[in-house]
Amino acid sequence: MPEPLSSGLAVNPAELPPVREPTESEAAWFREHPEVSGMATEDDAVILNPFANLSPTERRAVIRNEQARVLMRTGRAPRPTFALTEEQRRLL
Repeated sequence: MPEPLSSGLAVNPAELPPVREPTESEAAWFREHPEVSGMATEDDAVILNPFANLSPTERRAVIRNEQARVLMRTGRAPRPTFALTEEQRRLL
């Protein structure tokens, strides 16, 4: 059964980007950046920070967010089309 992403986009779970263990260099980067919980990698996979103390719910949220990032980056899901608010523009 397709898994709905937060946008309502249905994606077959078999087509979701894989979650893999970080390489040694990625783990070293995470060690230096404990504020980063996970990332979408250049090989279109998702990795989690092995040093982050995430709850199961937080882990799922990070995975889902990074999978959505890969899907948008690779053209398998639409990118958001809404405009930034004035407050968001000021912060950028």
